[in-house]
Amino acid sequence: MLALVAAQPAAATGNRSTRDLPREVAEGFRWIRRQRWAWPLMTGMALGVLAYNGPFEVLVPTLLVTDLNLTQGQAAMAMGRILAAGGAGAVVVSLVVGQRDLPRRFLSALYVGEGTALLAAVGYGLMTRVWHGVVVGLVVHSLFALTEIIQQTTIQRHVPRPLLGRVSSVDWMTGIGLAPVSLALAGPLGAAFGPRAVLVTSGLLGAASLFALGMVPRALDLQDEPPPPEAVPAGDLRHAPGPVDLAEAPPALGD
Repeated sequence: MLALVAAQPAAATGNRSTRDLPREVAEGFRWIRRQRWAWPLMTGMALGVLAYNGPFEVLVPTLLVTDLNLTQGQAAMAMGRILAAGGAGAVVVSLVVGQRDLPRRFLSALYVGEGTALLAAVGYGLMTRVWHGVVVGLVVHSLFALTEIIQQTTIQRHVPRPLLGRVSSVDWMTGIGLAPVSLALAGPLGAAFGPRAVLVTSGLLGAASLFALGMVPRALDLQDEPPPPEAVPAGDLRHAPGPVDLAEAPPALGD
């Protein structure tokens, strides 16, 4: 207990208080809204979570039992194989991108990759053998790894340093915030329409949404712009503390 107490960081100093939180969150939202590349990107990734997480985590195990006639133990093993294949693919993609950097047309790659991943997820609703799901998992999670790397690196490189924490927080809140919604909807929809129908429909709608957002005017302009001088290098998660006056923030790209 004494060691834990001694290890606690010293209390932060300064004039910041919890009353600053709503204002700082609002600053993050305002900055995102002003950037013609940021709001389509974050909206698309959030819709990807909504379309994929619940159907995959709730309905794929159900389908393995009800449609492929596996026992509970066999279904658990099958899900393990699907997840292992996806994890292996994600590791390979991460290593390759880490060695080669992002694609030159990185935002185009993000929208195409995320949309293709959701389109490939339709395969879960069509599978008749476990190995079909393994192949789908490999493709889907490999592409998700690529788009997640592109998204986070883009935020690190192109968000002004003083706003990085706020924008990253909004990004995570809007994306992960839809995961419980996806999980809550998957079960009732699966019971009403069947797991296969929901898996196919969610994949198709999710893919259509991503491809449509990629065609929003000026959503891809950022990939033709150099990183701003104050941008944080990829992988540097530190950001300057304290409130930011948006009047002093760099102008929005394209303004």
